[in-house]
Amino acid sequence: GPGLPRRDRDETVVRFKRLMLILFKPWRLAADLKTAQQSWEDAYDELMVRCPAEYKAKMANMQVLHECRDGRDD
Repeated sequence: GPGLPRRDRDETVVRFKRLMLILFKPWRLAADLKTAQQSWEDAYDELMVRCPAEYKAKMANMQVLHECRDGRDD
């Protein structure tokens, strides 16, 4: 399948935030992830205010994978 989107690139940041909501915010229906008026970015920002440090660390580790690959390829 496709790799995890990057949070440090304009073209993938919205996909990254949407995926983090799917993975780390409790939900049963898609409408639980964000309100109809809310952007994915705003919903993600709201999640980041309330989510545990453990979740934030896991999200950061996902980005580290990209940074390690970048370092390897340089």
